[in-house]
Amino acid sequence: MYALTRALQYELGITARSDNFGSGTIAAVNAVAHIGAGTANDNLIRIAQGGTYCKGYDVGTAGELTGAWGSTAQTALNRLRSDIGLASRTSGLDGKLFKALLTMDAYTLLSGGDAQVRAIQRALNGRYVERRDFFIVPADGHMSRDLQKAMLLAVQYEIGMADGVANGNFGPGTKAGLESQAALSLGDSDSSTYFVHLFQAGLISNGYSAPFNGIFDATTATSTRSFQDFAALAQTGSANVYTWASLLVSTGDPDRPGTGVDTSTTLTDARMAALRTAGYTHFGRYIFNTPNSHPGKSLKRVSWRLSSSTEAGSFQFSRPEVRTGRTSHTSAARTSLRRRRMPHGLTRYHRTRSSTSQWTSMQWTRR
Repeated sequence: MYALTRALQYELGITARSDNFGSGTIAAVNAVAHIGAGTANDNLIRIAQGGTYCKGYDVGTAGELTGAWGSTAQTALNRLRSDIGLASRTSGLDGKLFKALLTMDAYTLLSGGDAQVRAIQRALNGRYVERRDFFIVPADGHMSRDLQKAMLLAVQYEIGMADGVANGNFGPGTKAGLESQAALSLGDSDSSTYFVHLFQAGLISNGYSAPFNGIFDATTATSTRSFQDFAALAQTGSANVYTWASLLVSTGDPDRPGTGVDTSTTLTDARMAALRTAGYTHFGRYIFNTPNSHPGKSLKRVSWRLSSSTEAGSFQFSRPEVRTGRTSHTSAARTSLRRRRMPHGLTRYHRTRSSTSQWTSMQWTRR
């Protein structure tokens, strides 16, 4: 695929060639118009034939790159378009479709893939492919960063962001648009917008059962409550901005109410007092394996002293890194705590070795 990409760039007159099929290559393909029947440059046809074969579609030339684009090749191209989620056309390849042809992405359901996730992928491709910054995502049934960004772009398009403004990042504009336009509840359904579909896609991509039909039904509401419970949100069963944010980005809404905080700076007396006044009761510190040896993230005596005495009722949780194949993170954390002479009854939280997505608690008692 990389060789075909470089060959295409050569034929298009691109001098700075690379394995990457970027915006410059897309623009150069579009400048030639749709590549297919009627294209004068036979080599462009051969490259398209090679990519189509590599994707597993028969262009009707018994494996030879003939440079002639016939009806069988057009049928194969329309099969590819259908697998991606695009409508059939009589035209050939534009820039985005040529890029999809020459990537390693799959457009059929792969082993371990989910049919509902594939339906989401195809639906996004079909609805938003004409938007400037939306690129065709795999339709293989597997979650990916590309799909997550595509869902955020889709939300931004639906709230009315223009091309060049929508960027796939969850910021103040996206939050404001969701608050004003996408508050969903039982009985809502899509008509001109796609908000219910996208909310259901968020539930499905996070592992919750929901239809992907654009109708906010009882199953969708039940799964919404389950997800809200998991995310420590109010269990309303409706799609508010906090729930949208938690579905779409790992951090959720950074402005949501909470009682836990993890800072990159030392928890001084003044900072701890301010956090407690603001309603925070859980304070995150690393016991060991501090990322990048960042001194502000490590657990210091001032932190547990405040937690155990002057700020009675608060406690901190630690986030030790899992170290597979070495001394277990639990025993290493205990050693680290013992060296710091932690007080009796301090609660320590750590990730279990069997599942890094779960937290368990242990009571530390100094010996």
